[in-house]
This record gives sequence, C-alpha cells and structure tokens, in this order.
Amino acid sequence: EDVNLVAHFINTESINESCVNDFLLYPNPATDFIIIRVFEETDVMIYDLMGKIILKKTLTLEDNNIDVSNILNGTYIIAVDGNFKRIVINR
Repeated sequence: EDVNLVAHFINTESINESCVNDFLLYPNPATDFIIIRVFEETDVMIYDLMGKIILKKTLTLEDNNIDVSNILNGTYIIAVDGNFKRIVINR
C-alpha cells in the first residue's frame, strides 16, 4: 500500500549549543568507553535500571571520556544536568 510522508525541517544554525537541553553521547552501544559532549564542567552519573549509582564523574571540555570497561554488559541510564539517556554496554 502506498504511504505519503511529509517532512518538516527547521534551520538550527541560530541555536546556541550551550542552551540545548540535551547532550551528545557516543558510541552507543559502548564497549570500553563513552564520550559525552559537554559545554562546561558537568557532573555525570550512570545508574543501573534499579536506580543504583554505578559511576559518577565530573566532565570538562578537555576530559569528556568515561571508562566503562569495568561495568557489566547491560542497559544503563546516564544523567547529565537533569537530562537522561539510555546507554547499552555490550562487549
């Protein structure tokens, strides 16, 4: 059956990145490390799905890598400035 799709695009060049209430996280799924793009010194926490803090680290513009090689395979939640994303660790 034929389906018509409509896409609406907006120009985001004028948005100041430091005002965006989201963060960039990669790679996902992760193996040994993750990178979180931050715009200022920021506390990051990784939680398991039961809400237990697995890791806490302060990231800076120069140091935005997190070593996850000691974290067991699974799905976790990353919190950055009140924003949350799901991360999968899979080796």
